[in-house]
Amino acid sequence: MSADTEGDATDRYRVGSLEEVEAQPQVVDVRGEKYLVCVAGDGLYAYRNVCPHQGGPVAEGRVDTEDGRVVCPWHGWEFDLDGGANCFDTDVGARLPQAECVVEGGDVYLRL
Repeated sequence: MSADTEGDATDRYRVGSLEEVEAQPQVVDVRGEKYLVCVAGDGLYAYRNVCPHQGGPVAEGRVDTEDGRVVCPWHGWEFDLDGGANCFDTDVGARLPQAECVVEGGDVYLRL
């Protein structure tokens, strides 16, 4: 899915309705980069769809919004959706690259 551009100075891109994102994590393409956008617990999260380990497409792995984790399909690296930190080896310092997302008028937008 490609995000819809909202033509203002903040470079915001419509992902979909909040209802759609709550029902299923979304992967959107913005300016040639893919982003995973999802709701987990009380949070709305957006990350570049790239594992910091070896560049794997994390959204193609397991996105567990109940446990608040995403697992890269290439090597099983697991990340916390609340902040993007590596769940097992915090000394590595590897984090998913996070993007800002907001809800406005019932729609979810990425701000880049």
